[in-house]
Amino acid sequence: MAAGGDLRAWLPFLVIVGVLAVGSFVPQFHALANINLALLAGLFAALATVPADVRERALARGTKNAGIIIFDLAGAGAFGGVIAASTFSADVTALVLGFLPVTLLPFVIAALVQAAQGSRVVTAAVTAAILATIPAVAAIDPLALVLMVSAGAFMFSYVSDPFFWLLKRTTGDDFSAVVRNYTLPLSAAGLVTLAAALVIQGVP
Repeated sequence: MAAGGDLRAWLPFLVIVGVLAVGSFVPQFHALANINLALLAGLFAALATVPADVRERALARGTKNAGIIIFDLAGAGAFGGVIAASTFSADVTALVLGFLPVTLLPFVIAALVQAAQGSRVVTAAVTAAILATIPAVAAIDPLALVLMVSAGAFMFSYVSDPFFWLLKRTTGDDFSAVVRNYTLPLSAAGLVTLAAALVIQGVP
């Protein structure tokens, strides 16, 4: 029984990896290399392997918050689009380069975008769009660049973060508890990730 439970727990992950592998290595099924399709396949695998009562409870609880999360993400995406289309990148670049090395620019931009709109997915996408307009970041190691953007996306996950409110609502914790158990650990993870990026970049 335990082995069957372990298999059900791992099956969605295995399906995601399998779909991506097929899409990547079988030319006829190249469309399956799309991460969104792979995640959708993993979702269906998870739904198919759990007992019906568990599936119904999960869907009932999940759909209750899905609309709010989608609305928050859409709003964050729209706001992020405005940021990307504005003079934000030029202004931040001019400000940061006066005090900090260009190596920290991806982290700083990502952290500011994260603080402004809260969604880590939107932060990564908008920061990438902004950095593409700044030639100076081409000197940064690609892996270090990705880690710096990720580190910035971990920072300042407070009231502008949709997941902050979801956690507060589902756990019943007060503001200080959510900050202590969610915001601060994420910020710590961001600083550790930044340190790893700087090591890769070779910054002493």
